Amino acid sequence: MVGTNEKYQLLLQWIIFAGALVFGLWLAWQVGILADVLARDPTYMSHVIGLLFIGATLHCGVRALFLAQQLNMIDEMTLATTPLTQPLRLAGDTISLHGRPLASTLPTDYLRSVLIRYQGTSTPHELPVEHTQLTEILAERARGQHEMGWFISGLALKLGLLGTVIGFVMMLGSVSGIESFEVSDVKVVLSNMTVGMGVALNTTLAGLVASILLGFQYLLLDRGADRLVSQTVYYAQTAVIPRLAAAD
Repeated sequence: MVGTNEKYQLLLQWIIFAGALVFGLWLAWQVGILADVLARDPTYMSHVIGLLFIGATLHCGVRALFLAQQLNMIDEMTLATTPLTQPLRLAGDTISLHGRPLASTLPTDYLRSVLIRYQGTSTPHELPVEHTQLTEILAERARGQHEMGWFISGLALKLGLLGTVIGFVMMLGSVSGIESFEVSDVKVVLSNMTVGMGVALNTTLAGLVASILLGFQYLLLDRGADRLVSQTVYYAQTAVIPRLAAAD
């Protein structure tokens, strides 16, 4: 049987990551790295990337809590299932586990649909074991919101590259404006080129770091969603459908 998870395991994993992230940001601020990156970006591109990163990270925390609750539910049903009896019953729109009504969650909604589809058939084991459409709906509900997170991760990287282009444009603009090779003019050009180079490098750094960290978080959420789908489908195939005929 598919193994169960520790309660709120996914949320705890995200909290550990978030704690390490907060510590890393605090340390970067203390040594002046973070403040230097923000101060050297007159385009405010790094600020935009930072705000997107913070918003997406908070969204990851909310999703980690949500998926952890769903995983807790399927684990509860798995542990409460006995070898010989049908654990789930459908009464109207309510699904119950050994007579106890269950709250509406992704696993219970999926299993309710399975019971509606197969309950009352004389030979449920002869019906197709793949619930393609129901499984696709479950997977979409479990992972659908992550698409926006992956978009933000890619957007942070693209904003970093856009900042690189802007920085190089600033550098070339300062060179094209030179009219003489006087020492004072060269100093001004070099100063402007330094600003442009700082914009290019700092926005690229901010975009890369934000994209990598967000990608890791959404990968963690996707793996949690995959576990939820696989455990729910496995439970339906092994503990619910084969026992419908015996229960009838």
